[in-house]
Order: sequence, then C-alpha cells, then structure tokens
Amino acid sequence: MAEIHVCHAGTCRARGAEAVLAEIEELVSEVGGRCNVRQSGCLGYCNEAPNAIILERGARRLDPNNVFTRIRTLDASAKVVERATGKRPPLEGAGTSERLASLRAARARQHAISVSKWNAALHGLAEQAAVKPALRSELSTLLRKAGFPEGVRADRAGQAMPSAIANYSQWSLESVTPVTR
Repeated sequence: MAEIHVCHAGTCRARGAEAVLAEIEELVSEVGGRCNVRQSGCLGYCNEAPNAIILERGARRLDPNNVFTRIRTLDASAKVVERATGKRPPLEGAGTSERLASLRAARARQHAISVSKWNAALHGLAEQAAVKPALRSELSTLLRKAGFPEGVRADRAGQAMPSAIANYSQWSLESVTPVTR
C-alpha cells in the first residue's frame, strides 16, 4: 500500500497545502483506493510549492517519478492519486469538480484567516456568496474582521480605510539610520 505525504512546511502551507491535502484525501476516497494520505515536513522543493511525494511500501529509495511539485489544480492532485492508486479519479461526474474547487477555496480561506491575511481570505468570496447563500454569513464575518462592518461598496470611491482591523497594530516610522552611502 502506498502513502501520499503532502508537505505542510512553511512555503507549501502558505501556498495551499491544506487544500491540497483535503483534495487528495477526497480523490483517494472517490477511487476507493487503499492509500494513506498524511501531512509531512519539508520535502525540499520549496520553490515549487505545494508538494507531495508517494512512498511505496517496501521501496528502499525514493523514486523521482513519485515527487509531485506545483500541485495547484484539481488535475495535478488527480495525477498524484492516479500514480499512488493506479486509478484515475473521476473529475467530470456529479459536480465533483465544483465540490472540490469549493473545498480547495474553503481550505485556502481558512489558512488566510489563521494568519490574518484578510485580502486573501476575502478573495472571490463575494462571488461565491452570491451563488451560495450559506457563505453570506462567513463573508459578513470576514468583512467585519477586515475592518468593514458595513461591508464594502462596489465603487469604493471615497470610502475611508477601516479604523479597526482584527490582529493588526498600527505603527509609524520614527527615524531611519543609513548604514551605507
């Protein structure tokens, strides 16, 4: 039985490793594959994040064909699952693509919220909330945390910067000391 390890170190985590892990778990269950999916530490491919490797039972060395980098799409996640299980996950049927895209967006949003990156957390959420009313309360909560309790006007012209942003402290530059000329 193969194991899929998804890197959760700094760069991979910042570039969506949580979403990749959830997506791969879902795809493995779709194909009914016997494969464990888990988090791992750094795999050493930080410039090409997010990454995953497949460890095959009994293998003494890592096969370079089992290293997957830049897993940024559903198709890339499906290739990892296909290599590990030998079965191509169905991406076309019964809203699979939409469901997994929604899952990926939710995981990316959760990570952005956890590090107080409000712009990233809000990215695309208004459009999603227009289609899925269940997301409206999450949008409202995020806008409040980002300092816009009344929401954001479509034109934004003349709208003042928020007076309070969750987990943000204002700072000012008092002096600069040149170190070279």
